[in-house]
Amino acid sequence: MCENGATAEFSEELWGLVNISPNNNVKIKCSIDFKNGTNLIEYLRNLNSSELVEDDFGNLRYIGKDPNNYVSFNGELWRIIGVMKDIENPDGTKDDKVKLIRSESIGKFYWDKKQIGVGSSTANWGSNKWNDSQLMMMLNPRDRIPANYTIDNDGYVLDQKGYKIYRNSGSYWDRTTGYRPEQATTNSFTESSVSFNSIGLTAEAKEMISSSMWTINVNINSILDFQNTLTKEFYSYEAIKKEWIGEVGLMYPSDYGYATNGGETTNREECLNYELSSWYEKEDCYSNDWLYKPLTHQFTMIRMGSNNILEIFKDVYYREPNNEYYVKPVIYLKSNILITGEINGSSTSPFTLKAE
Repeated sequence: MCENGATAEFSEELWGLVNISPNNNVKIKCSIDFKNGTNLIEYLRNLNSSELVEDDFGNLRYIGKDPNNYVSFNGELWRIIGVMKDIENPDGTKDDKVKLIRSESIGKFYWDKKQIGVGSSTANWGSNKWNDSQLMMMLNPRDRIPANYTIDNDGYVLDQKGYKIYRNSGSYWDRTTGYRPEQATTNSFTESSVSFNSIGLTAEAKEMISSSMWTINVNINSILDFQNTLTKEFYSYEAIKKEWIGEVGLMYPSDYGYATNGGETTNREECLNYELSSWYEKEDCYSNDWLYKPLTHQFTMIRMGSNNILEIFKDVYYREPNNEYYVKPVIYLKSNILITGEINGSSTSPFTLKAE
C-alpha cells in the first residue's frame, strides 16, 4: 500500500518495490504486507534504506534522529538497534541476531545499592559487576543469579556470606509485582515493591528472546583511556570477552555511538571519529541519534574500572552504580523470527513479529 494513491509491486528477486506508478520523481511512502511472514534478518539485510547502514564490523545499524525501526513486541513499541553478527549462544555456537531496545524506559531504578562487604561490592556506592547487580536480578529469570548465591523460601537472594542482596520473588521477567534495587548492607536490608503486571515480559515475548553471551566489562581502567575512546574502539572492547549468559540486558556505548547520522556541521563520519565522552560538544552527533533522549540519563550495562558504570546523556560518561537513572531493557531475538502483516517500520505501522 502506498500513499497518495500510488501503486507498487514487491519483487522477491530484487527484494524491493518495482513498477511504481505514478513514477514522477516524487517521494512517496509504501508499506509491504507479508501475509505469511518472512525472516526478519533476511528482510533487514535486503532492505534498501539510507536509515540502515553497515558499521565498521559488518553489523547493520539503524541510524538517524527517528528511523523507521519500530517493532510491535511484548504488546508495546520496541526499536531495532540492528542485526548483530556472530552473537554467541550459551553452548558456544554463534548466530546473527536482531537486537531490540524498548522504545520507552520502564522507569528509573538504581543499578546497584549494595554496600561494601555485600556480594561483590567493594565500595559503599554499589557493585559495578552486572552479573551481581540488583538491576540484573530484577530484569532476568531467577536462575541468572551467581552460582555461589542462594534463594531462600521468601525469595531473598543471599550471597555466599548469607547477606540479603535482593528479593527475587517477582520481576520484570515474570510480569509480576517485584522489587526495586534498594539498600543492602551487612546490618540491614531495605526493599520496596514495583508492579510489572502490565509492562513485564509476556510468555509470547519470552519465547522469542534468545539466551546469549553478553559483554559486561571493557578494557578501560583509566580516565585518560576512557576520554580518548571512539565508538569503534568501544565496540572492539565490547567484542573481546563475553562474560555473562542472560536474556535481558542494556545498551552498549557502541550502540549509542553507531546510531547517529550526524548533521550539516558535523557529519556521521566525523561523529564516529570523535570521542564519545566529548559528544556533548557536538550537537549534530547526539541530536541526530535516535537513542538519545533529551534531559534523560540512561544506563548501559558496561563497567569501567573497579567502581563505575557507563551511562548515556549527550555523551557517554561514568557514574557510580547507586545513581537512579532510566532503564530501557535490551534483548536479542532468536534468529528464526518472522515479520508479518502490512508494515513500514514507523511508529504507527511497526514491524509485527512472530516465532517461525
